Amino acid sequence: MKFRSLQEWKEAVLKEKERLRRELAKLPYEEKVARLKRMQQVAREVAKVREQLRRQIDNGRQRSE
Repeated sequence: MKFRSLQEWKEAVLKEKERLRRELAKLPYEEKVARLKRMQQVAREVAKVREQLRRQIDNGRQRSE
């Protein structure tokens, strides 16, 4: 799936998070725990990617100055 802007990406992520929350509410406890752990792992991976992108952007700005 491609996004035209960062805003579109953010909106898609928020919609997906809300969908997952609703789906999660219907599951048995053990399944909720397993999915929450997976969601936390994904969130950590996203944070790493976000930080890498931030560094790349910062490095690009430093080079252009």
